[in-house]
Amino acid sequence: MGKKIVFSVLFFCCLFSWCFAYANELQFRLVLTEQESKTAPFDKYIDDFGEEILVSKEILLTNSDVEKMSVLPEGKYEEPYEAPMVMIYFTTSGKTKFFEATKKYINRRIAMIVGNKVSMSPYIREAIDTGWTSIPTKSLKEAEELIKNLGFAQK
Repeated sequence: MGKKIVFSVLFFCCLFSWCFAYANELQFRLVLTEQESKTAPFDKYIDDFGEEILVSKEILLTNSDVEKMSVLPEGKYEEPYEAPMVMIYFTTSGKTKFFEATKKYINRRIAMIVGNKVSMSPYIREAIDTGWTSIPTKSLKEAEELIKNLGFAQK
């Protein structure tokens, strides 16, 4: 299980900045190669490293694939992650979609889009079948805002 946790965390562990203003949509979409962009519809975005990327218009997962989100406070996970994490727990169908996407796109990038901004676009290193994943944040406030803005505020 530790390996799955590490890979799940690595999946989303990228340097990024969040755009929370009025963000109410979460999407997971494939990052296309230049060659793929010649035959597939795409949108241009700036990734979490400031580079332009071509993102497929096909949406792999959305808010409807998420059952709940919660904050895992600092100190509750393995090094080197010191800030709080947002835990994303998928619905039954979302778990299947996430597993299939991560299995199909190993060694490819999947963009996580919050609102209209790419928050991160990590490489998939293995299929993730845990039914959940995590997103590192910079602060507890940032984690809580993300959850709230995506409509998963803790009650």
